[in-house]
Amino acid sequence: MTGLTGLTGLTGLTGLTGLTGLTGLTGLTGLTGLTGLTGLTGLTGLTGLTGLGNSAPASATSLIATRDGIAGFWDAPASMPQPLDGEAARNMGKWSTIVRSLVFDMELLSRVAVVGYRKTSSSQSDTMATVSHLHMNAPAEDGVPKGAQYHKLVDIIRPPMDVFRQQLTLVANYADLRADRASEILDQVGYPTGFFATVMGLHPERHGYVMELVAACQKFASHVTIRVKHALACKRPDTMSAEIQPIIRTPAHGALPSGHSTEAFCAARVLLELAQGTGHLPDRLEAMLMAQAARIAINRTVAGVHFPADSVAGAMLGLALGEYFINRAGGGTLQLGTATFDGNAMGSTDFLPGDLFRNGQRTDMDGGIVTLQAGTSPVDVSAPLQWLWNEARRELEDAAA
Repeated sequence: MTGLTGLTGLTGLTGLTGLTGLTGLTGLTGLTGLTGLTGLTGLTGLTGLTGLGNSAPASATSLIATRDGIAGFWDAPASMPQPLDGEAARNMGKWSTIVRSLVFDMELLSRVAVVGYRKTSSSQSDTMATVSHLHMNAPAEDGVPKGAQYHKLVDIIRPPMDVFRQQLTLVANYADLRADRASEILDQVGYPTGFFATVMGLHPERHGYVMELVAACQKFASHVTIRVKHALACKRPDTMSAEIQPIIRTPAHGALPSGHSTEAFCAARVLLELAQGTGHLPDRLEAMLMAQAARIAINRTVAGVHFPADSVAGAMLGLALGEYFINRAGGGTLQLGTATFDGNAMGSTDFLPGDLFRNGQRTDMDGGIVTLQAGTSPVDVSAPLQWLWNEARRELEDAAA
């Protein structure tokens, strides 16, 4: 606690040096979505208080000596605690954050399929990818799911190379903004959670479960996006012109859809729904969350690593995955139809904030670039995700109160 060095009278309290246990909070690094919250590193200043506990309080030698000194002869316990109920959502609070994150990953990814294929008609041949979710029509028998059926969430048609050529001019023009956006671009290389935290007024010590929820949805969006990228195999702008010269390292995977756009719009949609009815609903929250997501996406074009078309496809996918996530978490019963991105229609169209979400609803995009097909796709609520959703909502309600 170097800030207290002026209080020399406190030097006698040397026992406080044993309290470094708050360094155990580093376990949150397992949730990579939290890395955007650089404010968490400020907690390292508490390492001076070593007496508050430590995740590794003593050496093995000391612990052996202590047990030998206090335990005496073995005395079997007279009674045993009751076992935990299997599959009980309340047990989630007993697990570590990294363990919970793995449970959430499995809950989400085990019910989603990505399929890449080619569709040929008399006029053209398209490279496509679909994202579908799995619904169980009947209870599992003997632990084996029965009556499973997939429902399509998203169709993505890869743009032809002529569209990417037209889009390349937009990428070159966006380079004019690099000097203004460079710091943002660098801070947004990982999950940009901190940028949403400022919009929502979130603090890691008061909104830990909200942060965990955002991390879970961004991680989910990232997994799905990478698989779709593989299916579509779209090249990056710098492979088409040596003049692009990105200001960050070009990622080693396909361009469309943009992962940052997908993750950002997924997080924005989830946070907007989470805030509904909690009292934690600042004025213009929807506009600011969606504008933040769009800016994050556009910054990737400014950096020279994405086309605007990548951002459009990512935003469409992110909004769809966000609403699917909300339904899986029991946070709503949103109507999950099928959203289609047609890269053939993109041309030289730019991506602008408000293109795909207005007044609380997903929208079509002019020119047939994005179309929404209404429909109801039943979604099975995940008990572990619902536990996290409820904990996160309570944090927002408490903060509002």
